[in-house]
Amino acid sequence: MAFPPILNAIRESENKISEASKEIIYDATSLYVSNNESNFSKINGNVFV
Repeated sequence: MAFPPILNAIRESENKISEASKEIIYDATSLYVSNNESNFSKINGNVFV
């Protein structure tokens, strides 16, 4: 049966998509904060990078 290899391929694809989604969200958030620095207070200990 070919089910185990297919299931493994699906799991690997889900992990890659998940990681790519996280990276897009982090990059978009960083860009948003950078473009709107005046809306975020710079308090010692808070880092917006």
